[in-house]
Parts: sequence; C-alpha cells; structure tokens
Amino acid sequence: METEEEQHMTTLLCMGFPDAVAIRKALRMAKNDINEAVALLTNESPGLGYGYEPMESGPGPSGDGESSGRSGSGSGGFDPPPAYHDVVEGEKNNDENGNCSRGNVEFPTTNLYELESRVFTDHWSIPYKREESLGKCLIASTCLAKLSLADADENCKRFIDRCMPEAFKKLLTSSAVHKWGTEIHEGIYNMLMLLVDLVAERVKLEPIPVGLLGVLTMAFNPDNEYHFKNRMKACQRNWSEVFGEGSMFAVSLSSSFQKEPHGWLVDLVNRFGELGGFAAIQSKLGSEEIEIGCVSALVQPLGVCAEYLNSSLVQPMLDPVIHKMITYVQNVEEKDLKDKRLVSIPELLSAIKLLCMRFQPDLVTVVDDLRLDILLRMLKTPHFSAKMNSLKEVTKLIEDSTVSKTVKNAIDTDKLLDWLVENSVLSIALEGNIDQAQYCDRIKGIIELLGSKLSLDELSKIWRIQVGSNCSSGSEGEPTTLHAGICVKQNCVSIKDTIIAREALSLLVTCLQLRCQQLGSFYNLPCVSDFIIDILLGSPSGEIRSVACDQLYTLSQTDTSAYPDLHKPNLFLLRVVLTAQLPLWSPTSIMRGINQRLLSQCAEYFDLRCQLLDDLTSTEMEQLQISPAAMLEDEINWLDNFEPTWTAELETSEADNILQAGHLRLIKTLLSLCGNDKEQLGPSLIQQLLDDFLFRASRIILNSNNPTGSSSISQQDFHPKCSTVSSRLAAYEVLVMLADSSLGNLQLITRELLSMHHQADPTLTKEFDYLPPVDSRSSSGFVGLKNGGATCYMNAVFQQLYMQPGLAEAFLTIEEDTENPEESVFYQVQSLFGHLMESKLQYYVPENFWKIFKMWNKELFVREQQDAYEFFTSLVDQLDEHLKKINREQIFKNTFQGIFSDQKICKDCPHRYEREETFMALNLGVTSCQSLEISLDQFVRGEVLEGSNAYYCEKCKEKRTTVKRTCIKSLPSVLVIHLMRFGFDWESGRSIKYDEQIKFPWVLNMEPYTVSGMARQDSTSEHGENGRGGEQGGSPRKKVTISENYELVGVVVHSGQAHAGHYYSFIKDRRGSAKGKWYKFNDDVVEEFDMNDETLEYECFGGEYRPKVYDQSNPYPDVRRRYWNAYMLFYQRISDQNSPVLPKKSRVSVMRQEAEDLTLSAPSSPEVSPQSSPRPPRANNDRLSLLTKLVRKGEKKGLFVEKMPARIYQMVRDENLKFMKNRDVYNSDYFNFTLSLASVNATKLKHPTYQAMAKVSLQLAIQFLFHTYLRTKKKLRVDTEEWIATIEALLSKSSEGCRWLIEYLVGSEGRELIKICLLESCVREVRIVVATILEKTLESALHYQDKGLDQLLEVLLSLLDKDVPENCKNCSQYFYLFSNFVQRGHKSCQLLLQHSAYMRMLIFLLGPSRQNNQNRRWSSAQAREFLHLHNTLALMVLHTDASGQRTVAPGQYKQSPPVSISMPGPLLALHGDIEALLFKPEGQPYLLEVMFAMRELSGPLSFLLEMITSCCFCNEPFSLGVLQLLKHQLETAPPHELKNIFQLLLEILVVEDPLQTQRLKYAFESEKGLLALMHQSNNVDSSRCYQCVKFLVTLAQKCSPAKDYFKENANHWSWAVQWLQKKMSEHYWTPQSNVSNETSTAKTFQRTISAQDTLAYATALLNEKEQSGSSNGSEESPANDNSDRSLRQGSESPMILGDSKSDLDDVDP
Repeated sequence: METEEEQHMTTLLCMGFPDAVAIRKALRMAKNDINEAVALLTNESPGLGYGYEPMESGPGPSGDGESSGRSGSGSGGFDPPPAYHDVVEGEKNNDENGNCSRGNVEFPTTNLYELESRVFTDHWSIPYKREESLGKCLIASTCLAKLSLADADENCKRFIDRCMPEAFKKLLTSSAVHKWGTEIHEGIYNMLMLLVDLVAERVKLEPIPVGLLGVLTMAFNPDNEYHFKNRMKACQRNWSEVFGEGSMFAVSLSSSFQKEPHGWLVDLVNRFGELGGFAAIQSKLGSEEIEIGCVSALVQPLGVCAEYLNSSLVQPMLDPVIHKMITYVQNVEEKDLKDKRLVSIPELLSAIKLLCMRFQPDLVTVVDDLRLDILLRMLKTPHFSAKMNSLKEVTKLIEDSTVSKTVKNAIDTDKLLDWLVENSVLSIALEGNIDQAQYCDRIKGIIELLGSKLSLDELSKIWRIQVGSNCSSGSEGEPTTLHAGICVKQNCVSIKDTIIAREALSLLVTCLQLRCQQLGSFYNLPCVSDFIIDILLGSPSGEIRSVACDQLYTLSQTDTSAYPDLHKPNLFLLRVVLTAQLPLWSPTSIMRGINQRLLSQCAEYFDLRCQLLDDLTSTEMEQLQISPAAMLEDEINWLDNFEPTWTAELETSEADNILQAGHLRLIKTLLSLCGNDKEQLGPSLIQQLLDDFLFRASRIILNSNNPTGSSSISQQDFHPKCSTVSSRLAAYEVLVMLADSSLGNLQLITRELLSMHHQADPTLTKEFDYLPPVDSRSSSGFVGLKNGGATCYMNAVFQQLYMQPGLAEAFLTIEEDTENPEESVFYQVQSLFGHLMESKLQYYVPENFWKIFKMWNKELFVREQQDAYEFFTSLVDQLDEHLKKINREQIFKNTFQGIFSDQKICKDCPHRYEREETFMALNLGVTSCQSLEISLDQFVRGEVLEGSNAYYCEKCKEKRTTVKRTCIKSLPSVLVIHLMRFGFDWESGRSIKYDEQIKFPWVLNMEPYTVSGMARQDSTSEHGENGRGGEQGGSPRKKVTISENYELVGVVVHSGQAHAGHYYSFIKDRRGSAKGKWYKFNDDVVEEFDMNDETLEYECFGGEYRPKVYDQSNPYPDVRRRYWNAYMLFYQRISDQNSPVLPKKSRVSVMRQEAEDLTLSAPSSPEVSPQSSPRPPRANNDRLSLLTKLVRKGEKKGLFVEKMPARIYQMVRDENLKFMKNRDVYNSDYFNFTLSLASVNATKLKHPTYQAMAKVSLQLAIQFLFHTYLRTKKKLRVDTEEWIATIEALLSKSSEGCRWLIEYLVGSEGRELIKICLLESCVREVRIVVATILEKTLESALHYQDKGLDQLLEVLLSLLDKDVPENCKNCSQYFYLFSNFVQRGHKSCQLLLQHSAYMRMLIFLLGPSRQNNQNRRWSSAQAREFLHLHNTLALMVLHTDASGQRTVAPGQYKQSPPVSISMPGPLLALHGDIEALLFKPEGQPYLLEVMFAMRELSGPLSFLLEMITSCCFCNEPFSLGVLQLLKHQLETAPPHELKNIFQLLLEILVVEDPLQTQRLKYAFESEKGLLALMHQSNNVDSSRCYQCVKFLVTLAQKCSPAKDYFKENANHWSWAVQWLQKKMSEHYWTPQSNVSNETSTAKTFQRTISAQDTLAYATALLNEKEQSGSSNGSEESPANDNSDRSLRQGSESPMILGDSKSDLDDVDP
C-alpha cells in the first residue's frame, strides 16, 4: 500500500511538476502538506528557489520562508541558539574597526546566534551598529567572499540565506521605520553599505548569488519605507570626485533634486559601482551559459532603481541585455513552458520594463504585450505549475493596476481588462485544477475585475464548480446536476474541501450579483431548494454553514430593480427556507432523538431565516402570504410543549440548547414584526422564560417559604432549560424585545427580577468585592476540595476514600440522632462525602471539619502542613471508633485492614511461634529499592537469630537458631502502601526527603508475601536443591504461579521537600460510565489524566530524569531529580472489582428487591422504540445487569428517595440551589442583559408611557446596582460608565423617576445603602459611583424643583454628625458630591445654606467647640481627604456677597467677579453662618485649617485661593489676619510644604485695592516679615531663605507696585542677592535638573537651573535700580529684558512662583 508521501508524489507528478527530487524536497519542507508543497513548487513561498533546506536534526523543518513572528529557536529547523552572554568568548578575527584581518578568517557564530534570537521573534530588535552582531556578520561574510569561502562556511551560508534577508526586510520595509530616530537611520545606512560591499564581492564569484541579489533589490528599491523616509537626505560623498564629472553610476533626479534627492540611495548604487559590482554584472550577463533565472536576479536590482542610473554610463551596458532577453522570450517554445526555470520570466520582464522606461521608452509597449502573451501561453499549457504561476502573475498585474498607490511597471487597467475579455482568460482558468485552494484564490481576483463583463459561459462553469465543491472528494454524481442530501451524508469535511467550498460559494454569489439577470436561471436549477437547505443545515462543517448563511444573505440583498419581472432573491430564499420540511419543530425529546445531528447544526438555518424575515416589507409579506402573528403563535406553542433531553449531569443537551436558541431568536424577530401583540403575549411568555428557561433555581428559592414547600422537587427540576451561553443570550434578547416600548412587560420583568435576585441580603450588608462560587463541577463530573492554606494532604486522602466503590454510599446510609452533630468528625466527613457526591459546585470547602478535627488529640492549623499518611491513619481510626461506639459496622476496617504474622521458625526443631498484628497500611522503605517488589522482599525477608542472639524455644527449653520474619496473614480488600520517603538527618538536625526512584506495577501479586506463599517457598527450598541456587540477586517468589493479584487504583503524590510541599492524587474510576479512566485530583481542580507507562513513571516513580530540551542559559544541571513522587499507593483486589456497584453519581445502595419492584412501575426506556416487538425473556444470570441499569435510570428520573442523612441532603440541596442562582446572576451575560433592559426605553421620549417606563427602568437600575453590581468583583464591573449614562438619561428626562429615586433614598433602606456604599465601602470605585448617582439625583431634583430635595439634602447632611467622622478616610467622595452640587449655581448654594451646611461642615472639620489654641481634630493624614470639603466651603462663600464686610471704600478699584462661579445673576446675601464663622474672631480656627490645607493638600486649590483673596478685598482686619497666619506658616512649616503657602501669599499681594501697599509692607517689613525671615534662615535653613528670594523675584514679575516697592527698598534685600550669588558660586558644581528646593525635604539649598534664573532676574532688578535711581528703568535695561522675557514666557517662566510647576518641573532636561 502506498504511503501518504508516495500518494502526494504521484499527485504532483500528474499535476505537471516534472522534477521528482524537487517534489520530494518540497513535501519534506511542507511537512507532507500537499497545498503547502504546491505553494513551494510554484515559488509562492520561498525556500526552494534559494537553495535552502532545513537541517534534518532540527526541531522541525520550516521551509515556507516566512520568518516573521517566529522565535530564533523554531524557525527553519536549526538548533536553538545559545544566549549571547552564555558564550565564553567572542570571536577575535576582526581588527578593532571590524575589518577582516588576513590569516585564519572565522565567521562569528556567537554573533549569528545572538542575531537570530533577535530577528526571528515577534518583538524583534535588530542591532544597527558596526561593532554589533549584524555588522560583524556582514564584515566577516565579505572577508570570506573575498577569499572565495563564503559558500563553503556553513554558518556564513546560513547567515546569508536565512538571517540577513529577514533582518534587512524588517529594517527596510517595516512600518516602524517612521518612528526611529536619526541615529538609527544612520546606523541602517552603514549596514546597507556593508551589504553592498558583500554583494559586490560575492557577485564576482560563481555561482550567481540569486538570494543575495534579491536582498540587494530590496536595498536599491526607492519605494521601500526606509528610502521613502530618507528621501530628502543628501549624498554623503562627492561622487564626482571619485568617478569624475558625469561618470557616476547613479545621480539624483533633476526634477526632484531640491526636494527629494534620495542621496542615500545614490550613495549605495555608486558604492556598488565603485567596488566593481556593475562590471561583474555586465560580465555575468555576457556569458552564453547563463540561465534565465540568473539573468532575472542580476537585472532586478538595476531595474528597481533605473530612474536614478546614469544613462550615458549604464545604458550601453544594458541595451544588449534588453534586446537579447526580449528575443529570448519571444522564441520560447510550448514544450519549454513546463520547465521550472522559466518561472522567472515574468519577474525578468517586469525588470526589463523598468529599464525600458528609463533607457528604451519605445520598447515599453512591446514588453507589456510580451508579458501578457507569455502569461496566456503559460495558462493554456496542461502543466499545473505553469498555470499556477501564470495565474499568480495575472493576479499581481491586477493588483498593481488597481491599487491606489502607483506602481511604476503596472499595466494600464483598461488594457488588462480588454486582454482578459478578448482571450477568455477566465474560461481558460476555470478548466484547470479548481480543487486547489490557491488556484481558486487567483480566479476570484479575475472575476472581481471582470464584473459585468462575465460571459454566460463563464457563469455556467462557475456554477458547475459550485456543485462539485459541495460534493466531497468521494461523492458521486454528474457535475452539471445538483444533488440533494450530499452534505448531510458526510460525517466530516476535510480542511481542503472546506476552503474550496468557501471560495466556490463566494464565487457563485459574486457572479450572480454581477449578472443578476441570470438569477432566474439559478432559481430554476434542479433541486436548488434542496441544495440550499443541504448546505445550510446538513453540512457537518460549521465554517461551511456559516459561509453559506453569510453568502445567501448577501445574495438576498442583490438589487434587481432594473429587472422588474425577476423574482427578488430574498423572496425566493425565504420561500425555500419556510417551505422546507425539517425536524426542527418536534417538541418532545423522543421525536427528536434520531435528528440530534441536524439539531446541533441548525444555528445558521435560524440565523438566515431571522435575517430574511427581518428585512421583509409589508408588501412582501402579503406577496408571500406570511403572517408573523400566526408564526409567533406557533413558536410560542412549540415553546410551551418543549421537553429537553437531559444529560447525565441533568443539564439540557447541547443539541437542544442550539435548537432552543434558534427558536428564541426567531421569536425575537417575529416580535419585532408584530409589536402590537406584546402586551397580550407578554405575561405568559415572560413567566415561562423566567421560571422554566432561565432562573429555575431562583424561583424555587423564592417559593421556599410556601407552605407546600419545595422539598419534593427533584434535582432535575433545579435546572433551567437554557443551560448554554447561546441559548440564554437568545432568551435574554426575547425579554428585552418584550420590554421594548411595553410598560406592562417591563414592569413584570422588573418585578420578577428584583424579587428573585436583587433584594437586600442581611448577610451581605457590608460585603464588597464579593463573588460567590459560580464554577460548576469539572467536565470530569467530580467535585474538588478547597485548599485552606496547607490542607492539600487532607484533600488527597479524602478523594482516595471517596473514590473507593461503595464506601461513601455505605458511610452515608448511617444516620444518628444527636443534638449537635456539627461537632462530630463523623458527621463532618458524612457532609464532605455528601457534597462530593451531589454538589454541583466546582469544589467544596470543609471549613467545619478543619475546625473540629484533631490529629492524635492535637488541634490542626489549616496553614500548617501535615503528613498525609498520618492523617489517613488518624482519620480512619477515629471514624471506625465512632462506628464501633454506635454499634455499627466498621467500614474502614473492613476495607483497609489486613493482618501481619510475626513468625519465629526454629531451624533445629519443628516448633514455630506466631503472633498476629493488624495493619491499615504497609510501611515500606524506598532507599536502595529500585522497585516495589524488591521493597516487599526486604519487608518479608526476615533475619536469622543465632549464636548468642539465638531464640529461646519455650517448648524445647533451650536456645535455637531461628528465622524471625514478618509476613501477611490476611490481605485487605484495598491494600494501602506507604512509601516511607521522609526521614531525619541527625547530623544536620533537619528533616529530609528521599526522592529515590521506586517502580511499582499496574498489577501487584501479593501471594508470595503472605503466610501461605512464604510457607510454599520454604517447602520448595526444603525439597528442591536448586530452589534458590539459580536465582541469586532476585526473589524466588517471582516464579510462583499462584496469585493474589491487586490492581493499582490510586496514588497520593508528594511534590516538594520535607519542610515544604504539596499533595495531590491520581485515582482510577472503578464505577459508572467512565470506568477505567484516571483522574488527577489537585485540590479544587479535577481533570482527566492519561495514565500510561510513560506518564506513570514521570509522575510517580521519582528518581532522576533528563529534560527534553536543554537550555545552556539555564543554571540547572543536565540530569535533574524528580521532587514529585508517589507517597501512598492504593491497590484493590482484582476479584473484588467484579462485584456489582452503583454508578459513581448514585446516591445510595438500593436493595435488589426494590429495583425489581421498580420494573413494574417504571416508564419504558426511551431507548426502546414504541413499535419494537416484545422483548424475549432474559436469563436469570442477566438480572443483575438489568437491575443496575434500572437503578441508574430510576435515579436520573428522581424516582428514588435520597438515602443520606436528611440534614446533609437538605444542606447540599440548598447549596446547589444557591449556587445555581448565583451562577445565573453573577456573570457578564446577565449583567449585560440587565443593562440592556434598563436602557432599552431610555431614549423613547415620545412614547405615551415614557414617564412610567423610565421610573420602572430606574427602579431596576438602582436596585441592581446597589444590591448586586457594586458589591461584586471588579472583573464583572466593566459597564460602570454605561450604567451612569443610563441613570443620568432616565433622571434628566423623567420627573416621575426622579421623584421615586428621592423617595427611595430618603427611606430607611435608602439611608442605610447611602451610608454603607458612600462611606463604609472599602472600594473607591463604589463610592465614586454612588456619589455620582446622588449628584445626578440632586441635579435632576433641582431641575424639576422636586419637593423631596430638601429631605434628601437633610439625609445627606445628617451623616456629618456620626457616620462621616467614623469613616473619614473614605469621605472624599461624600464631599465631592457637595462640591459638584454647589457648582450648579446660586440656587444649589442657597439650599445648602438653608440647611446650615456651612456650619455643619465646619463643625465636622474643626470639632464641636474648637478654640484658637486647641489641637486639630484631624491628623495630617486624615485631613488629606478633605480637598472637596474645603472646595465646598469656599464655593459657598464665593456665592455670597461679602461687600458688607469691607472696612475701606474701593474707590477707583473694582473687584472682579469670582472666576469659579459661572452662573449669571446677583450674589446671595451673606449668610449669618458665614459671617460668624469666617469674618468674626471665631473664624480664626477655620483660617488656620485653611493654612494647613494649603500645606497638606495636593489637588487644585483654586477655589480656596479665590475665596481668601475675595475676602481680603478692601477688608483690612481679614487681610492682616490672613497675612499673620501666612507668616507664621512660612516660619514654622517644613520647607517642602511652602509652595502653596507662597502661592496664596502671592495671590493676596497682587490684589489691587487701596490696601495693596499696606499688605506689601506688612508682609515684608513688619515683625517676622519675609525680610526678617530671610535674615533668620539664611544660615540654618538656606532652602527656606532661597524660596523667599524666589518669591520676591516672582512677585516683582507679576506685580508692578511690588516691583516699585522692591526697587525703592533695594538696600533691604540686596544682601539676599549677594547671599544667593555666593551660594551659587561657593563650591562649583553643575546646576542640577533632577532636584528641587521646593520639594526637597532637606533644609540645605540645592543648586538648580531655576535658582540660576532667579539669581539672574534678582541681579537685573538691582542693576535696574542702580542705573535709573527711582525711575522705572530705560527700555534697554537688563531688567526690562528680563521683564519682556517674563511676558513672553507668561506662566511658563521658570522664575514665576505662581506657576503650578516647581523648579524641578519647570526646567529643560
């Protein structure tokens, strides 16, 4: 029989590829993929043409040549390169400049490896410096080329063929080129020069370097990204000096020389000529033996840059070549077209055209005609290779002629189109190998260009192709006739057939759209309707069905208005879809049973049906006689009668979920077509969807208080009918559609959702970042156990016990009456087994067991690791003791207990002594034991007591030589073996673990180690002389034929060291449908595991191993030790496995009689057809299997009463219900559904019931947010902005909604929610959302003048009394709410003042009765949360008129209105609270708090600044009081906290009023003024002194009166300038740009660039005074220069203190 490779060989030879060697090579490179091989053979992927073949020893051949996105270790099949820094020593064969030295030249392999690791990766970085990897490799390659050794050196060849082309491709063509800096571009220029050097040397040698010339073509192409970016660069050398005037090989274009000289490209070409490259090319082209491919390679670099070549020098060299090649191509014979070497002709002609455009313009048309002629000839040949290459070139010509960017050698589009039509190129192409995907891709481009010029013959051929594509490669039938049922008969579709079918469908629809007049012929094709349904529903390929749906819908949108008599395609398709007889409307599972495959493939059918229906107009409905209302009624009836098929896990089957989703999407579409019926259909449909299809568990929980209860509900009834994402999303969409523009439906859905899911839960009142368990059992069907920190040893043992057949069931049948069972270990283990058996969660958390279990009367800590074996023995001992105490059978003893026999056998007398001892596990050593059998041999081997140590025989009354040994007298049903891997090193005083390898078998024969087995061996050794003589080094027990076989069924593995590690279990399932499979139980993760000889050794045996891939950069040794290995083994007696047991998911052992009684009343099995004949009587020996089957089915139907303690069953049941409810609610799909439901009517302002709908929507939104959304994890809170926008839209447009929300918030529930969510929540995002909602509510209430606004404000302000102080660290958002509200205008401010908000907030800030000398109420850290509090207080002051507090008349000065208040209108009258608490002496504590705020707060302080300066206007006592506080802060505050203090002082001093001069003098001249402060601090606190000097300079810049004041009093501060000058020149060091005197915590002055500017301006100010006396200075003075500079710089001047920037921020780097 032929191998697959030989079959592919035959196929490719038949397709016309003549070279068997090339075919085999392509198949090897393509990993035996025939499509990839075709691409390689046709040069579609490089790899064959450049002579590169991957190394056989690599990790896998690559061959396709596409290196982008691959790592260096996996591309091309080379061995992975070592890390660059791991190589011991770099190469030393180059001189210090990187040039090759004479002598032994060696290629820098280290640099090559490093370069490959950087090039062949997604995040590539290519070195561009001469001394780095790329430069070194290029230089070395050039040296080797000069010595004619480049091809002989393997690493050099590898670099040239593989790494270098990819490196330059990325450097020259990547879009990232435009982001690189000048240095990088200059480095790439140098690399290109090195490349030119290499090519110029190598092209002089044989053979012609085709691949290298391809890289040169890339480098010479002026249109690549690199040359485009650097097109304005000038030449770096004067080439006229090198070659002489007019003798350069390349010159810049005269037309664009000034703008785009392309100087660097000209440099490259001339450098190539300087090194003899042109002469070498001319020499090669003149050879008579040269092949066409080599000519193409030589000409292409010159063709791409032809416009820059010097015609006088280059044209004489190239003209003969042009004429020679044109003649050669014209004379190519038909028989030569199959020659693979002629593949290069199109590329050659393309390059020749570029040369002709430069040197022979009259030959351009000749070359174009020749290009088209040779392509047509190649297309007509019977050789697939030639046809494929022709189509590839045709496609490229089409792309070049139609792209927006001009391609120089493109053929005119009209000329190309005429050629395609005149020569029937498409018809010729359609006769080829259309079953090849690449071939099909090429044809599609031709069809798109032809468009309406497609002929009827071509359309017919395409249709025949479409017919053939839907038949699989093995289908039969005439290619001109449609066949029905072909797709549905296929079990699978290959990838190749899928691609072909996809492209053929696209071709068919494209053609029908372009020639829509032919649609009638399409409609009348035989079996066309069956064909459509077959491909849409019957194909097993989801991709084909999806493409069919998309393409058919695209066809339905075809405009046929130009042909009024033509049947519209959408009506034709809809009629086909509606009239098809399909088994998709069977409501019962029995009727659907045989159509499961079609049900699972119906999604695309329903999608198309919905799309077509949705686009129908009323006229078209009448034309088709369609009634959406009747269809909707049928769908709802189907939904009413739908009975899903339940899986073993009691979930709806996958096929039924897909079917449900399709019907629900159809219902949604029909509802949109007949929206008037929503109100009538809504109640019943909504209730059904919510209760049965979506939230079954939620409904049961809600009804649990019903007197009838829900305890009788079976487990099956817990599950909703929609159990997959797609079906639930479809149901959600139906509900949203029902609520759209329907008040009654919206109210019903909202009421039900709120009652089921979004009520206040007392247990979660203060819970945030909450996410209950929402993950179901693993796909294995088993439940995991949560690790409490270090309880993995418990979990591993518990899972082993639970998986013992019948043990958990027997354990759960025991029910005892005790008052407090929760305090019993026995009860907690029952609870654990009950959860493992019946829980639907991914894992169970045995918290109560952790609390009460004691190991050897010692309490356990969940974060303290214990020994798994000790836990096992302690646990089973306690449980059996409890069972014995209550007079029950000791389950664990009967399962695990065996009996040792401690024997003493006298040699010189016939006496034996035996003592029995029970065991729960065999303790075996692992040291010096390669296998379990050897360890068992050592265990039973015993020792000889002789001489002085002889045993005293009581019967003989004398000492005898005696054999003392221990063997097994009675074996348990389940044998537990403890491998003693832990010990103690007495020398080091620490625990150790033995990781030695110990192998153990799948089946263990324990008979040789039993009493009878040992006796038999003794008897054999006594009667046979050769009993032991021939088996030295092994055990004679291995030859015993009598067996007591045990099968390996469980392994407890310990991974880690003695003091730290992790336990997990491997267990074989011995029950249920998955019998024989192995599973890995790793705490809460349970997954199926492929346990075989190899994995068993790797996972369990321990010992040493060698890693498969050795990385030299990894510090670990080559041979490593497995620190994970088996610790406990569980073997089950094989004979015991044949006893009947229930399936693993069963809950109880049912007596046989009960099962036999069940056969009388149980319904018939759905597996039996109603029409089947009566069953023949069964033999008695088959009754047991029938019993087991009936038990299984009875349990699935919930026919058996639960046989576990009722308390535990109820607990598990309640947890399952809660889990299923949480699973349905806490997921992104449900959250999106709720958002859609709340927002669906938000914009329907013209609807008559909009107000009521907005109110209901708001109820849903608010209660969902407060009770669910804001309390869950961040990963589910992804739509916060959308929720805020929805609530804002509803509030702003609905007064009813606003009124309801206010009533809700002022109620008891709302008050509590505000307190918890706004203040007590630890999640900042939650507090922000609640504050935003409250802000929007206040804003809307203000807009609607709602009466409840006062109540809401009072509720919020009342929190200041107790709740805000108790949660001051979270109060920022609370005050942010008021800060935004007060900015709404005078009305909002007036409301707050009416509620005494100013006084209440000040009491919160200062305390109930703070005096001037009392300590602050809040610490500095707490006060940092008060930014918005200070802003709110400041804004309330700014909204009031404080002119009554002025002490001097403003005169000519006018106070500017507050910038912070944008609302027009007069200011409010000054409120009494503000007057008393700000302007009176009682206001001193608040102003002091403002000073602290200026120091401590980091946010914008503009409101505070404006409030203080506004109050200072014409108010002498207030001004002087504030200045006094400021001076005190300047003196006492740390220097790094003075920035905002100086800012406030600046704003006060620049206020223009009659008091300005007085304030200046008070700030500088008075006691403890700034001048005194500078004197005081210049020695001990130079940083403070400098900041004062800087402030003085800045004030002089900003304030003319201050400048005049400083000039008049220059003698008072000139010393400070000299001090600063001394500081700047005291010890010379460069001014720093990374330090700041304003933010540094040090008290010492730091030299900064800002300090330089300060000194310069201060000096200029002094000089101005000296030059002009009391005048303001002349225009030429330095001071005015600096002043002009400051005006130009504005607020950006580094000398202006008032700027928000510090002297750290405001300097140039």
